[in-house]
Amino acid sequence: MALKRLYTGEMVSLTGPLTKSDHPDRQTLAAIPATAALLPELDSAHGSLLAMQVKPEAQTRLAVIIKLEKQLDVRHDDLIRGVFGLLTSLAYLTRDADLAARLLHLQSVILPDGIDAVTRTYREESGQAALLESRLTPADVALLKKIKLLEGTAYDAVKEWMDVGAELGALEDERSAMPATTGPAPADVVTARNTWIRTINAIRGVLGLKNARDAGVAKILNRFLEAERKADHRVASAEAAQVPSEPGGEQTAIPPAVEEVTSKIKGDG
Repeated sequence: MALKRLYTGEMVSLTGPLTKSDHPDRQTLAAIPATAALLPELDSAHGSLLAMQVKPEAQTRLAVIIKLEKQLDVRHDDLIRGVFGLLTSLAYLTRDADLAARLLHLQSVILPDGIDAVTRTYREESGQAALLESRLTPADVALLKKIKLLEGTAYDAVKEWMDVGAELGALEDERSAMPATTGPAPADVVTARNTWIRTINAIRGVLGLKNARDAGVAKILNRFLEAERKADHRVASAEAAQVPSEPGGEQTAIPPAVEEVTSKIKGDG
């Protein structure tokens, strides 16, 4: 039987009571000098497992940011296409050559790269929107405000575009400030699990020297033995059915062949 076949959640569940000062199991360990000396190691190993878990709030916020950016990007592109097409159409429709020239010039001021502006990254879109505000002259703004739409004016559309760009920039700032990953590195998870295994094996070794008929000691030892028995059965059943022994997203249950090799290398079995 091997502790390494336990799911990380099972590990945390097993040692949770042992880390609580008012729990009878903790008091049993504290009453034995040899195991009492290992309690700081136990607390640290248990805490490391907890620290290795993905933070739900980080995942949730990242998902929200991604969704908001996609929504804003759709609106950003609609506004660009709308403003570009509007100015083009007005330049074609007017009989005033000077006004047509002004409209096309305004179009080049607003969109110097033309409709290609919709292909930029979120960060570039944000930057372009900020630069646009500095390019618009009072005369440009006045002309945009003269162009009436079904809802507001052309300037309202351009202003919304700049606001959307600012929102995209703020979201990108928040996203870049988040950790590079919402979860721990695989190597860190392995280290935390192996430390927990070595600590538990050390505590069980000491308890094995204690009279196992001691009710408190027997209770602790039996809990680990039962967890290992179930883990062994789970792995054996999975191998017999030729299916992965882990549910989606879980970390543990190393196949026996790999266990044998890694245990020899790491000496943590």
